[in-house]
Amino acid sequence: MDKLLFTFIAIMTIAFIYGCSDDNPCDNLGEGEDFVLSDSIKAFIANYEDAERVIFKTADEDQVIFDVSTIQDVTVNYQFVGICEEDPSDTQLIMGSAQTNTLTLSNPDEVPEPIYISLREFPVPPENMDVQEAAFVTLRELGTNSFQQEDALLWIYPSVDIEDIIFHDSLEIRETTFYAVYEMDSSGTSTRYDIKYSMNQGVIFIKDPISGRELVYERKE
Repeated sequence: MDKLLFTFIAIMTIAFIYGCSDDNPCDNLGEGEDFVLSDSIKAFIANYEDAERVIFKTADEDQVIFDVSTIQDVTVNYQFVGICEEDPSDTQLIMGSAQTNTLTLSNPDEVPEPIYISLREFPVPPENMDVQEAAFVTLRELGTNSFQQEDALLWIYPSVDIEDIIFHDSLEIRETTFYAVYEMDSSGTSTRYDIKYSMNQGVIFIKDPISGRELVYERKE
């Protein structure tokens, strides 16, 4: 699993409990930043803002419809063990909040579980300085107890080059050209579905690696 993805999961699920101490300020809870998503990362789900469903086509030109849920805009807490501000040689538990946008694409006859698309922004320990925004495509909600490694279908960090991710300025699929497309390097990782994601349209390609069935984005409604 990609290091930054693992870092995000870790800081969202850490369960350390620190007590307060008058002797060592590093034993007290540190205050992290409250992160808000930028317009540039929100552009990755802009195509879904006014969509009720998206239509894909099979190789035989059959239509396959996925229902689009309303985008959920919420604030979640994060925590991680970082560098203590009062004493850089020590650590302390740091807690803050982060805005997240999440939606789902659902067709249980085609994909048994909803496909989650989540926008997140989070700090990278040990310092609360290096902040990364990301778009995640998963089969279970990221950070939940049921989430497993193979549920991570695609992770996109627009400002960072990730070894497992391939970016295409343009990509032709069945005589349709899509632009700004991200996909996993299949030689470096294994996921339950192969996904291609365009910054303009969102999920544009879904492949079941077992059956070989491929769906290509056609339009939204």
